[in-house]
Amino acid sequence: MTAVVGDREVVVQMKHLKVQLDHYFVITDLHCVAALLDPRQKGNGKLTSSQQREETVTSLRQLVDEAGETRPSETAESAAPAETDECEPASSV
Repeated sequence: MTAVVGDREVVVQMKHLKVQLDHYFVITDLHCVAALLDPRQKGNGKLTSSQQREETVTSLRQLVDEAGETRPSETAESAAPAETDECEPASSV
């Protein structure tokens, strides 16, 4: 979007702002997933197009599937109880 000769100053500035926003604030898949998971935004059809929403749902399903494919050794290590001191608790007098 570039300014043309007949554009007023405000329109030129808005076009410049749009170019800067597109360059510096790129919306990634992670942003779309966050919007889909946020209860305040997930029903808002204006945030994403239907195609982008479908792609986001596919990406989210893929992330969930990958998270579910953890190796058993990782699960066993994380579920192991923490080591305890061998000290006896102080007896009450």
